[in-house]
Amino acid sequence: MTLIPSCKKSIPTLFIIGGLCAGFGSAFAADAAPAATSSSMSSAVSDATITTELKTRLMRMKGLSSTRIHITTTDGTVELSGSVRTAHAKSQAMAAARNIEGVRHVTDSLTVSLPHGMMHRAVAKSGMTVADSWITSKVKSELLADSITKGFTVSVTTHAGVVTLAGRLDSQDAINRTKELADSVKGVKYLDISALVVSAQP
Repeated sequence: MTLIPSCKKSIPTLFIIGGLCAGFGSAFAADAAPAATSSSMSSAVSDATITTELKTRLMRMKGLSSTRIHITTTDGTVELSGSVRTAHAKSQAMAAARNIEGVRHVTDSLTVSLPHGMMHRAVAKSGMTVADSWITSKVKSELLADSITKGFTVSVTTHAGVVTLAGRLDSQDAINRTKELADSVKGVKYLDISALVVSAQP
């Protein structure tokens, strides 16, 4: 006699197994979903931490605590915007941003502008407009011709009559002499010597 297997119990069993598989699939999907949210939250916290840390550092730095610098951080990219008083202050702010842990890139949108009172005095100092290139050349020639300053390398840049000097000299007297020579050049409206420093003695 030939035996025919019964399918009555097999069909319900398949439904049960299918239901269990669907349940496990939903559970795995639910466990995987929060991972993306956690990652994005971590990124947001990191950006906020970078911004807070940089603000704190800038407030403690001489010449930057009273400037109007705006900080925006997105995915580790920091953008500095606003205004500072000198080119040296701008360099300091950029360096501070680059040294923050987690910063991938720093975008410079800063401008150098004098306070209103200083700008007014600069304009009033000379009623004549002298070409910036001429001022730069004249200041350099004065420094090269002087017995005290001729041995030093001093960077000279001029914008709208505002002269910025940068370099390392061996004494405060040399810095004072450099300032005196540059300030005597016709057409100089304002002199920024914040980037002139005394080099360390060996």
